[in-house]
Amino acid sequence: MGVKIDRAILKKNTSETITAQKYTKSEHGDVLCPDRRCLCPLSHVSTSTRNVKNKRTGKTKQVQVDSFFRLPSSSKKTGKTHSLRCRYNGDPVLEKQVAMSQEIKKLGEDIEPLLVGGGKKVAEYRLHILMEIIRASYTKFKSENDGDGDDGDDKFSGYRYVRSQKHLKPFIKSAKAILSFISRIGDKNELSRMIALRYGESSISWNDFLFKNDEHEALYRYLVEHKQFAYAPGRNRPVAVVLKLKQTPAKETQFGDLQIEAVSTECSDGERTFLIRPMIFIEDHSLMNAIRKHKHILVCAVPTTEMLNEPANPKYRPSVRIKMKVIDRHQFCAFPMQR
Repeated sequence: MGVKIDRAILKKNTSETITAQKYTKSEHGDVLCPDRRCLCPLSHVSTSTRNVKNKRTGKTKQVQVDSFFRLPSSSKKTGKTHSLRCRYNGDPVLEKQVAMSQEIKKLGEDIEPLLVGGGKKVAEYRLHILMEIIRASYTKFKSENDGDGDDGDDKFSGYRYVRSQKHLKPFIKSAKAILSFISRIGDKNELSRMIALRYGESSISWNDFLFKNDEHEALYRYLVEHKQFAYAPGRNRPVAVVLKLKQTPAKETQFGDLQIEAVSTECSDGERTFLIRPMIFIEDHSLMNAIRKHKHILVCAVPTTEMLNEPANPKYRPSVRIKMKVIDRHQFCAFPMQR
């Protein structure tokens, strides 16, 4: 299937590019991969709709799938596919990230990398280590030591994988690269072909890790099922969520956090409709500015939710929040990450 690409180069004039939303075959003709080291032929997929079924209620709703470019279905037969150096050729890029993740072993042979070779798949992504990266970033470590001391020193947080600030930095670099790769690929089927998700000894489905903008109801049901009502990155698994941010100013909460709201999703629970309101909480203004640069973002966090209750004022519809703490830039990137 390959990567979904949001823009392409015009074959008749390679100095010009066109977005998938504005492209028409009759006007623009054939198009090429936007990576100039590649320039393989691409085909266009028009905007469409697909039906999403609510597993609990059985009801189906239509969601829009934006147009995009991709490799033609004949690319395998013709051999006209992305070059090895092309940034849209997922497998070689992922192999480089596996090698980059392995570099952490230079700090100690017993240190486990975040991303490893995955046997039949290109890679295995270890979510239990990702959870500790998020937890370690949040706690800032109990010690103010810069990480050059003994790894076994009890001044450190004592995590099994992220044991010091010295270890945390390369882990963060790897986590950011993997998140950007997930954003670039975007398609769960293609991601599952390349990457196996592992949490400890358990295999994890991509449907339980990556939630697109039209899958917030599934995320809410997942959080309720796993009773994720309190922030506990040591117990609960991280997930990756696509959000469309509201173009409104961030609000300051009573606890001093900054709150950025995403566009709500209307859902149904039997005869009752309610809103799911995703929101990001941050403490750093520079993080807020970095997040607000994007309309759509992919956030990796340990989210929480709340039980659905009737509002005190009957004029308002019932709603639930999905809350995500972001404390470091490795937790988010633009979606899709194309350029």
